[in-house]
Order: sequence, then structure tokens, then C-alpha cells
Amino acid sequence: AAAAAAAAAAARARAALEAKIKAAQEDADLLRRSIEMAGKAATARKESVKREAAANVELQRKERELEKAHRAKKASNLLSGFAAARKRQGVGTADPGDAAAAAAAAAAAAALTPEEVDRQAVRRVMMAGSDWAVLNLAPGALPKWVKQSYKELARALHPDKCHAPGATDAFQKLLRAYQNISAAQ
Repeated sequence: AAAAAAAAAAARARAALEAKIKAAQEDADLLRRSIEMAGKAATARKESVKREAAANVELQRKERELEKAHRAKKASNLLSGFAAARKRQGVGTADPGDAAAAAAAAAAAAALTPEEVDRQAVRRVMMAGSDWAVLNLAPGALPKWVKQSYKELARALHPDKCHAPGATDAFQKLLRAYQNISAAQ
């Protein structure tokens, strides 16, 4: 009877030990799966950051091209503005590169995707130093131009339409600028 009781106790101890080992293995498997999931999430975040960085670099490149084309167009417009005076003085005619500069500006503007245009608008508003710069107007502009500029920018930057990062903050900054300028007028 004592041997049977000892054997039963040993069997219970073995069963308890096997249950503990099984629980430890389940815990180890659960921990391993959570580590794998955390690793996959970290990898996905890193890839997302890389894609965002690449998109920002591409946007900056396109903005530089657009600015370069805009400067070339302004220079061309300045030269063509003097064309009549140069003709009267017998100096010559306007530079034939006017059409090329205009075409380059149009091509650079067309190369921007709608998302990039939204990001560019948000960045411009957030970088603006004054309320007038937020509305993209010269100080002292007429109230009708202030209102028109506000409506256009509000339509473009409204968070329901513009999904660029920071669109809500840009829209709020635009609203405050419009309210400040309207109150001052």
C-alpha cells in the first residue's frame, strides 16, 4: 500500500511537472510570437519612414524644378517686357526662349501629383511668417482679395479634402490669419 501510494505520488508529481513544462513551453511560444510580431511592426514602421523620406525628397526635387522654371519664366517675362522698347530703339527683339521657359514651367507644375501639391500648400502655410504671408497676399491688400484668397486656400487645405500631414494645423493657422486680418480691416 505504501509503495502504491508512493507510486501514485510520483505519478502526480510527474504529471504536475509535465503540466508546468507544457505551460512554460506555451509561454515561450507566446513570447516568441509576440517578439516576431513586434519585429514585423518595427520593420513596417521603418519601411513607412523610408517611403515617407523618399516622397519628401522627390517633392523637394520637384519643388526646386518648379521654382527654377518659375524664375526662368519671370526672367523671360522681364525680358519680353522690354521687347517693345528694344524694338523702338532698334536693339533687337525679345529672346526666343520665352516659349521654352513657359513650357518648362508648365511641365514642372504638371509633374506634381495632387498629394504633392497638398503637401506643398501645407508647407507654405506652416512656414509663413505673417498673417499676410499665410494668405499669400501683400500687406494692405483689399478686403475682397483677402476673402478670395482665404476661400481658395480654405477649399484646398480643408482637412476633409487635404490629407497631407499637418493639414489640420495649416487650416487652423489659415483661419486665425483670416480672422486677424479681417478684424484689423
